[in-house]
Amino acid sequence: MRRITIFVLLVLLVFTWSDMFACTAFLVEDGESVWVGNNEDFYYPYTRMQFIPAKDGDYGRVYFGFNTMFPQGGMNEKGLFYDGFAVQEDLDTPRPDCPDGIFDRIMAECATVEEVLVLVNRHGLHHCLEGMMMFGDETGDSVIIGGDALVRKQGTLQICTNFFQEGVRKEDITCPRYLKAEAMLTSGSASIPILVRQTLKAVSLEDTQYSIIYDLKNKKFFLMFYQDFEKVKTFDLQEELKKGARTYNIPDLFPGNLEYEMRYFEKITPVNNRNMALFLKMCGFLSLLFPLLFVVFKITKKWQTGKSPIFMIPASLLNFIYIMAFSKYSQVFYIGLPESMEGLPVTQVILIHLPITIVVLLSAMVITLYFDSQWKTRNPGLQILFFLNSLVLLVSQGLYLYWDLFRSYI
Repeated sequence: MRRITIFVLLVLLVFTWSDMFACTAFLVEDGESVWVGNNEDFYYPYTRMQFIPAKDGDYGRVYFGFNTMFPQGGMNEKGLFYDGFAVQEDLDTPRPDCPDGIFDRIMAECATVEEVLVLVNRHGLHHCLEGMMMFGDETGDSVIIGGDALVRKQGTLQICTNFFQEGVRKEDITCPRYLKAEAMLTSGSASIPILVRQTLKAVSLEDTQYSIIYDLKNKKFFLMFYQDFEKVKTFDLQEELKKGARTYNIPDLFPGNLEYEMRYFEKITPVNNRNMALFLKMCGFLSLLFPLLFVVFKITKKWQTGKSPIFMIPASLLNFIYIMAFSKYSQVFYIGLPESMEGLPVTQVILIHLPITIVVLLSAMVITLYFDSQWKTRNPGLQILFFLNSLVLLVSQGLYLYWDLFRSYI
């Protein structure tokens, strides 16, 4: 199973909707300690931290990620750090399979970057990754793997954002987060630990879910949540591993972050409320059921319907398609509609226009019914079916309006 490849492909799919292709990590030395700064930038707000104690010769480790608990990054008890990065560039050649669980195996078995590279070269991991992985150890060694290349650290600093660095000259780098991090970390304006936190804050985005500073030599890490760099939780990995295996929801460790609450939970949506998810699915089911019932009764009972079904049936079917699309594009509830449709796939452009299209069809149906002189004498079953169908469509459009899913045409 290509877990790494599949994960990165999912990230690529998600970000065709948005321009937020961003994570940042850097390793920097100050002569005494080795520090890593790491921002996890993603729209999804359900983040977790997982401790896995040493067992059967495997090193103990801590992982960070989302509630799927596919590790996005972490550190082991030997001071080996890693983080993964999505990349926007298309690779020229197809990717072979990555061995299943290989990166957990690396963190469980390796203590240094050199040991990591033994496994990387043995399995050709730099050729199977769709994105990149960065590893660093307590000696200050680090490497970025991906894009068919290994980029080793030169000097006291290595920075990784979301572009392949192999073959890119320093003067050709345009990533603003990379440039800002480099300028701040080499400025000498403060001690390295202070600069690390200041840099993470400076390169954070509105979707930075958590930030971590790793002290690799002392096996400690400092966790910050949702762009609040004043509230810091300190963890000693060695001590935490003694407490056994456990998982924390990161937001629960930082109660009272109003910006986080307002961003993700101010409105009731299908992604943060199970009852709303069930209600929306019911609306989708009814949007498909009513046209089918209409066709069945039209044929079997020979209903006289007039012209209104010309608008009712496509409006209902489009509403069903739109609701079903939420399962694939749930990120719209977190990041909203894209500001520009330039470069979007045709299917996404069509989806963006569906709410207003449904409103137009619904309006045309109402107008048609208004001018239907025989409507009051038509079959009561037909009238009830039209009423219920119209109610479902109106409720659905009200929800889309509440969720700001109507594109502005002004």
